Amino acid sequence: MPGRLHAGLDFLHTRDPAVVHRDLHMGNVLMKNGRPKISDLGQSRAVVGRELTSRQQRTRVKLTVLPGRPDVMAPEALTGDYGTPLDIFSFGLMLCQVGGR
Repeated sequence: MPGRLHAGLDFLHTRDPAVVHRDLHMGNVLMKNGRPKISDLGQSRAVVGRELTSRQQRTRVKLTVLPGRPDVMAPEALTGDYGTPLDIFSFGLMLCQVGGR
């Protein structure tokens, strides 16, 4: 499962512009035919490098300040300076949860 989940995350992160999920946790992973599917992209945002796209800059007031759940949030989310590494942090926590079972 982790390899396929990583492939889905890689798909989001290699788009142009990259897509950051911002709310990745076990509750947002669905299983279909034994394969994990990343769901709930409602918090996701497109980023260019580590910056939000220009459209999102103009509508910044509509974006959430703190993305996702606090228990799986990367420290840089508190500063607002984040990009795809935000999801990698959450993915690592998910691996710890799966490995701990």
